[in-house]
Amino acid sequence: DFGSWYHLHTECAPSPMAVANPRRPVPAAIEQIILRCLEKDPRARPASTAEIIEQLHGSEIPAPSPPLSPGRTQAPTPSLLSAEQTTRLEKQLTHFLGPIAPTLVRHALTQATKVPELIETLASQLLPAQREAFTQRALAQLASADTLPSLPPTRPTKTSTRTPPDIDPVFVQRCERELSLLVGPIAPILVQNALKTPGLNQTQLVEQLAELIGDRDKATRFRQQLSW
Repeated sequence: DFGSWYHLHTECAPSPMAVANPRRPVPAAIEQIILRCLEKDPRARPASTAEIIEQLHGSEIPAPSPPLSPGRTQAPTPSLLSAEQTTRLEKQLTHFLGPIAPTLVRHALTQATKVPELIETLASQLLPAQREAFTQRALAQLASADTLPSLPPTRPTKTSTRTPPDIDPVFVQRCERELSLLVGPIAPILVQNALKTPGLNQTQLVEQLAELIGDRDKATRFRQQLSW
């Protein structure tokens, strides 16, 4: 309520930064300056930017790692995605969030350990109505990249998703089989997600899956294979 918020805002000191993100420690000198700027009593805050700069110069802030000497190369940091997958994912998120998307993707890559976790983290930045569309398109784009280092093989299995009455279950299996030839093992998941669309018929199912493929030639081939 307002009373609690007002009490926290006017009387309680901010929590240490490590509470918010223990995996990204902030140098103590930097944190001290920030906390001074947030003091409840204005008289306790730095009087000017010059005072802040002076305090920074007098603090022991860890220096960046020295450059590698000639002839030495730094071991590449293991990445959850290949360069091509990263680019595809950035483009998908850009459709929803604009130029900030690449920054969000690269930050999420430093935190996530699995592809589903990465996609979920990025989807949380979107409006609820956009999340499912982004998730499906992102998975399809990642699966259609040349290399798939982080997408584990997935066997087509029966799921709890109920097939709409206007769609033959055998046709669903055909969709999964043909789509897997184009986008890889993520195909059954994409098909089952598409089946959740209310009032879906077989033609609409094919079109919805074709739109997820991302490659025009592959999408045309997919439609041809499933035409009656």
